[in-house]
Amino acid sequence: MGGITDVFADYAGGVLRTLDLAAQHGVATAMMGQGLGPLRDGPLRRLAAIVLPRVDLIALREARAGAPLLRALGVSPARVVTTGDDAIEVAYRLATPDLGGDLGINLRRSDYAGVDTALVEALAPALARSAQRHAAMLVGLPISRVPGEEDAVTIAALRGDPGNPSDREPLALPALLERIRRCRVVVTGSYHAGVFALASGIPVVALARSPYYVDKFDGLADQFGDGCAVVRLDADGVAGRLEAAIEQSWARAGDLRPALLGAAARQIELGHAAYRRLATLVRPGPLAAR
Repeated sequence: MGGITDVFADYAGGVLRTLDLAAQHGVATAMMGQGLGPLRDGPLRRLAAIVLPRVDLIALREARAGAPLLRALGVSPARVVTTGDDAIEVAYRLATPDLGGDLGINLRRSDYAGVDTALVEALAPALARSAQRHAAMLVGLPISRVPGEEDAVTIAALRGDPGNPSDREPLALPALLERIRRCRVVVTGSYHAGVFALASGIPVVALARSPYYVDKFDGLADQFGDGCAVVRLDADGVAGRLEAAIEQSWARAGDLRPALLGAAARQIELGHAAYRRLATLVRPGPLAAR
């Protein structure tokens, strides 16, 4: 997860102190599938600079923001690999040969995403126009069910029907992936809705406003290339830029698909290699790379 960040400082501090305790007792430590940063808070950053250089293996889900941060914190590059997100594989294995014809939507309304009701209301007409232009359904792709940031509630508002949120009951992962496979393009403010779509060969328009989400989605675009277009929500003309990004992704979806699936396959293999390396840390005998 993307938990070592100022956004979740209490959680991050707990993880770092636990790793520190393990290292003090000579226990092998590893962090897999990690999104790191932003990390600017003084005490938390100082703690990270003490603990992370002693972690035996750090597997990043993106290198664009995470790798420079680790270097600045004094972590040896020999202890760091970039694998992509661990969730890529489940979506990739279930990908179908053909693209769907609908428009998937998600938006994370929360303080840490920097998305409020006014922004949701500004984006809804743009999504409706794009769907109408392509005779596509707006398919809800809820991820978070945390009270106060439930994606289903925000998706209902994006559809123009805020009083009638569907998907209030948990949506199992197979059902979510089935919905994603119905889509030709996915517009999302949730990181994992983007991961699942890209790993299925479906281009993504990612919506980012806060530094936390800018790092997450710029990193995802770095892993998958042109098939992930990042639309910044903190600049003027957002509705027009969103529609333009959807149009471009819609037109290029078929051409982008092979490259997206290829990027997913490469990241899956890198992930497998990282877990094989992890196994060498926990086998009996002298610890590797310590």
